[in-house]
Amino acid sequence: MTAILQIVDGLGGPLVLDLNRAVGGEGGYARAGMDLTEGEVATDDQPNWSPLAGPASLARRKISIPVLLQAPTADALGVRVAKLMQATRRTWWLRVRRHEGSADSWLRCFPCVPRIESQITTSARPDLARGVIECETDPYAYGARVDRTPAPVDQHPGASHDAWGIDISGVQGDTETPLLVRMHDSDGFASAFGAFVSTRRRQDPSQVVSSKLVREAESGANLRSGTAGQLTWQTLTGDDALSSNGGVRLAFADGYDAGRSASITFAAPTLDGPDTAGTYRMFLRIRRLGDAVDQQLVIRAFTNNSSLAPDEITVPAGGTRIRMIDLGLVQWPSAQPAAIEAPIPSSSSASTTPVTLQLWRRSSGRADIDLDYLCWIPADEDAGYLELDASLFNPDDQYVNIDGFQHQAMITSSNPIGDHKILGQAYGSSTPTARFIGGAPMVRPGSNRLFVVCGLSGVAGWPRSRTLNVGYSYWPRYTWLR
Repeated sequence: MTAILQIVDGLGGPLVLDLNRAVGGEGGYARAGMDLTEGEVATDDQPNWSPLAGPASLARRKISIPVLLQAPTADALGVRVAKLMQATRRTWWLRVRRHEGSADSWLRCFPCVPRIESQITTSARPDLARGVIECETDPYAYGARVDRTPAPVDQHPGASHDAWGIDISGVQGDTETPLLVRMHDSDGFASAFGAFVSTRRRQDPSQVVSSKLVREAESGANLRSGTAGQLTWQTLTGDDALSSNGGVRLAFADGYDAGRSASITFAAPTLDGPDTAGTYRMFLRIRRLGDAVDQQLVIRAFTNNSSLAPDEITVPAGGTRIRMIDLGLVQWPSAQPAAIEAPIPSSSSASTTPVTLQLWRRSSGRADIDLDYLCWIPADEDAGYLELDASLFNPDDQYVNIDGFQHQAMITSSNPIGDHKILGQAYGSSTPTARFIGGAPMVRPGSNRLFVVCGLSGVAGWPRSRTLNVGYSYWPRYTWLR
């Protein structure tokens, strides 16, 4: 199959100008580049995409395309040259297919001015003009877009061994590529919203499932201690607001003295093997009852007798009764390198560790706090927080998106892979704003797992049975044209 070089209107878009006369017969053709049999590093007078090398491996690359422009008449040639100049004056896309290849790639090219010779007195071929297009490109070429239609992601670990996670398998390309995460959920975005979003790419991500990452508070493997007459623990059953219909209640008695604490030690999660090593963010699901809603709750987390955060974690007074509390980060193996760098034949494993929570209030008197579960979510590759500060105006149609290419969140009027508007602040009225703080998710060739943990908003609770509809798109990236 003959090589293809075409300027197109966007990745996968319609033809703007054909640089290969063997395809379509219009525009022009790449000089001495019909077969590209030498690959990207070509000899003179062949299209040449500079290779990635050394410290410039993540920088822009350069492409050089010698061209002949052809038209029926000298005047028509001028029109064609002008069309080429206009097409390359702003960011433009090049569709490429190597000789004998069957798959297209697209290069995002940056503005340039092609150097086209102007023969004034020649009479031999006034319908031809020679020149070269030289410009910078992204460091990678892109393949065709891959989509997942928004589908429910479970948030109830007591009902699913696979809560919070989405497997993204069979990713093509030869390097990591950003995700466009697309969320469309009329219930989830009918109020303020908060979620933790992360990915796991290394080892076997499909093994990092919620059943290995969670400990229910009522588990007999946990240890609890209180203060006689002031702080007591009760086991809860038959409560359909809590995961697995159970939890534990920390009851503060009428005679409770502010600052007195109780503790609970959660047994280590069951994740094991090479998938274990890494850093995880811990979340505790709690429910406050009665006067506890209007009072501060203070928590400190420990592992191996060491505090996991320099300051205690304060759950502010007010807001939603049920929420997920971020307890900070834990590393496995604790305080040790995650792997042996020497070329040993097998990957290093690690052991998980129990976590002890110390809890107290800054106010005296009666109150009840219910603990549902503690979970550990991977946080050492790509991880960040998605926040929506108010309900969407039209949650039935609008999308909340995380654009991995620019590490930002935005609201769109509809699915962003179709016709849509980006919704900004309306003049004179209060409108919702989405923001993402952290590293936006990326996927590698092969298997990946995306995590979305909801319920982090302090304004609106997240019922255990509510799912979140999450979809994604990605474009495989290639350092070498296929």
